[in-house]
Amino acid sequence: SDGFPDYVYASKLIDLPLEYQTVTYEYDGGRVDTNVQVCGMRRWKLEYEGLSEAELAALVDHFNLVQGRTGTFIFYHRRDEVRYTNCRYVSFDIPARIKKWANNVSIVIERQE
Repeated sequence: SDGFPDYVYASKLIDLPLEYQTVTYEYDGGRVDTNVQVCGMRRWKLEYEGLSEAELAALVDHFNLVQGRTGTFIFYHRRDEVRYTNCRYVSFDIPARIKKWANNVSIVIERQE
């Protein structure tokens, strides 16, 4: 699997809340028990502002490479200083450009635990 291009600096790195799975058990007499478990999905949102055309091309090239070959890659979380394996793209959004030399990109990445 190929590493995410962490040399392109993200303006914002947002740790999205973990997803939970709940199971509810109803008993005679009206008693209810609920079991809550983390279902194993970690997600991050990366927002880029003011990217050059070369930086944008590096992100797009990685997205195209991974989608066509392996589907998963290694993501380095700069705050945690951890390399997460088995990551994949959830979304890759490039809004309409105002200027060619200042591009914005929004990416959501997830890792199955």
